[in-house]
Amino acid sequence: MSIPTTPDNTNAPTAKSLAPTTLAACLVLAVLLTTTIPLTLHRPLTGDASVWQLLARTVERGDAPYRDVFETNLPGAVWLHLSVRRTLGPSPEALRLFDLLLFAVVSGVLSVCVGRVRGSVAAGVWTAAVLWACYAGQSIWCQCQRDVWMLALALAAVAVRGDRVPDDARRSAVEGLLWGVAASMKPFVLLVAIAVELTDRRRTLPSWAAAVGGVLAVATANVALLVSLGAWPSAFAIWTEWNPDYFASRTRLWNVRGLRMLLVQFGPWMAIHLTALPLAIWTLAVRRTADSGRLQRTLAALYLAWTAQAFLLQQWHAYVHVPGLLLGIACVAAEPLLQRAVLWRPAALAFVAAACWYAPPVRASQLAVWPECLGQTVTASTRDRLRGPLDPVYPAGPTTVDLERVVGFLNRQDLGDREFLSYGFATAVLYERLDVRPASRFVTPRFHAIYFPTRRGEVLESIERSPVRFVVTDLVVEGQEEAGADELCVRPEAGFPWGHPVVFRAGRYRVHAIERPLGVFVSPEFKDGPARQEGHTPHSSAEVPEPRVSSTRTTEGGVR
Repeated sequence: MSIPTTPDNTNAPTAKSLAPTTLAACLVLAVLLTTTIPLTLHRPLTGDASVWQLLARTVERGDAPYRDVFETNLPGAVWLHLSVRRTLGPSPEALRLFDLLLFAVVSGVLSVCVGRVRGSVAAGVWTAAVLWACYAGQSIWCQCQRDVWMLALALAAVAVRGDRVPDDARRSAVEGLLWGVAASMKPFVLLVAIAVELTDRRRTLPSWAAAVGGVLAVATANVALLVSLGAWPSAFAIWTEWNPDYFASRTRLWNVRGLRMLLVQFGPWMAIHLTALPLAIWTLAVRRTADSGRLQRTLAALYLAWTAQAFLLQQWHAYVHVPGLLLGIACVAAEPLLQRAVLWRPAALAFVAAACWYAPPVRASQLAVWPECLGQTVTASTRDRLRGPLDPVYPAGPTTVDLERVVGFLNRQDLGDREFLSYGFATAVLYERLDVRPASRFVTPRFHAIYFPTRRGEVLESIERSPVRFVVTDLVVEGQEEAGADELCVRPEAGFPWGHPVVFRAGRYRVHAIERPLGVFVSPEFKDGPARQEGHTPHSSAEVPEPRVSSTRTTEGGVR
């Protein structure tokens, strides 16, 4: 279970391996990095990243995550987002730079592993180029996500251990700290750590205790931070009372529809599992000695364990499966037997070409804005141009130009804290753009209503008690067309939020002025009927201010 500090003599790189294929690989990698990094830095963020940014901003403002902003996950990502904001700034570019740095760790460690197993520098560099092409071509939903960050920490933990760590308690403690930080984002990664540990059982008892101590130290620090922020009671209640429903909901896409969504999202890249899966199983069953064989077993254990937990324990969201694809690419690239196959090179080239055609790391139309992307900021229209061909597969990806129009309208409404609510994840970025606190701790009530159907009344109650004036909805997320789809908004009996007057339109987005009472909680996504408030008396106008729109009901976006 190690990345050897000294290469296996039988596979040591030679002078011959450094040219010309190595030079060609370095050139391809350099072109990829030069073209994709500036473009990727300015792509828009999705709602997932925006909500984590909101949680970090909540801490910055002296409020408490979980208590003031509902979140089902562990707090590790909050601390990472907070660290990025304090060191690099709160901009989307800062978060994307951090994401690319961690992906550089992933591609670096995996390419070194492949190079050592194959005894070829060229093989390692080609692997790095394929990994970068794969990641750069993914939709914005798959970037700036915790799963790739966890993979970076897991690979760093394996690298820290090295081939001498079983006798080194200090390095084992560092390894445990890295696994612990990864687990503070999603605990499933500990199953990967156990699988890797079982693959190589050379660790002594003192070093094993040090590794476990590192994991426990991170867990203790997380609890202490939550207690200090006043967030622990709310966090514990969510994890014990709400999360069982959320965990059970993971099966809602365990069907043909869910598999089809993954196939559409990843295209040819998904086929890597057809080769990586049998190779990884065979590697664990056969290879048991020598540093190169041990390293292949480590890669195989990482790949199998990660892919298993992604499919069996998590929601089938696309970003969850990105680490498995990256590890699968490394497993295939590291297999010496494949290199002896007559058709290996043309088959590999055809596969990568097909994958990059389906999900190109950069498109010719985007090269026109490449010079602009060398600067620190870009226009909203440029961000929209940087969306890739796979982004529409995930409809919650923002249309930045229209969101800026919404920001302009709401900025003219003299908004205060707790007077605005984003109905779904797709518009959660508006909290930061408007610089306001959410009206309710349920900052994206559409999400909470879908994944916690038995608690919709509680969600609606929280909103009713708030001084919310405006809610922004997204028609595309609801499965409607951007134009001519206001049938959701034309019936007063439609309830919350669709039955409330639309006071501004910008493309797919609608701004609703909230009236009292809210009405029933409805959405096209609710398959089991609307939610009603049980035993609740609406607030009087003295308790909750009536919605007000500045000066006129005629806006540039149009009003009905």
